[in-house]
Amino acid sequence: MSSQEIGALLRMCRERKGFSQSAIASQLYINRSTVSRIENGHEIPSIDLVMRWAEITDSREFIAMALVGNEAWKRMIAFETVFTQMKAMFTSIA
Repeated sequence: MSSQEIGALLRMCRERKGFSQSAIASQLYINRSTVSRIENGHEIPSIDLVMRWAEITDSREFIAMALVGNEAWKRMIAFETVFTQMKAMFTSIA
């Protein structure tokens, strides 16, 4: 994976949980600017940081699949998005 792909994946995981860059930075004990550099592919995070990011964003499976070259995580995200939208729709009807 390129640094841009890693950054995009980590951004998706952060946004999926609704965290701002500042919020994830605080939980990772790093600067918000470091989060920005990582997400934009300008800095490669350590494996330790990626593992902590995955833990905080509850994205271990997505990140593990992506790091080994498995594209199934993209389908999982798509399904999760559809189910979330359906749940919101049914909740508003009830």
